[in-house]
Amino acid sequence: MLACLEGTGEVWTEEGWTACTAGQSYITSVQFPHAYRATNGTWKLCWTIYRAESFGSEPHPPYLLTHDATQLERAILGLHTEANWLGHDKGLDLWVKLIDLYVRSGISDTSTAPRLKPLWEKVIEDVAAPWTVAKMARVAGLSETSLQRTCIAETGVSPMRQIVRLRMRHAQSLLTSGIRVKSVAGAVGYANEFAFSSAFRRIIGQPPVDFKRKRNRGA
Repeated sequence: MLACLEGTGEVWTEEGWTACTAGQSYITSVQFPHAYRATNGTWKLCWTIYRAESFGSEPHPPYLLTHDATQLERAILGLHTEANWLGHDKGLDLWVKLIDLYVRSGISDTSTAPRLKPLWEKVIEDVAAPWTVAKMARVAGLSETSLQRTCIAETGVSPMRQIVRLRMRHAQSLLTSGIRVKSVAGAVGYANEFAFSSAFRRIIGQPPVDFKRKRNRGA
């Protein structure tokens, strides 16, 4: 998590370079390309880095969420002071736990809100189906406008982009199990292998054949 405290910079998401301003946090994950850069003026940040297994969730593309990181900043400064003063293990451990609390509460309050969870569970059950915004809105019991707004708030992307994410995550599992790329394409809703490969590379950051080869080598 990279949290913006003041000013504006840019972060890389599936939509390309996107402004990251005060009150927003940038969430990244292993196996997906991500980047950030300062633009003009001040861009004050704080950040935390976790081991992949710490959250126990699947890798995901980077996204932005609304997040007041004031308390997180204070906790990080507290840890810094403790480390450079007495440095007692118990004191350091308490500050680390407080930082972890503010990180997880910030993510759970916005990105993992349960409102659309039943919809995504339905999608995962039949990820190859011809999902549309209208169909998803009916399943979720929302208007199309409400679905768009809620999905962006919870996932950082549009409903159709979230569908692509879920398809590519399923594709990763199938490729890891040894299924051919052409068969995987059909299993996640792509009649055209080229279209699937393009989508996979855009979301995962590498062509499916390369992903499959690396997994087969245990990379």
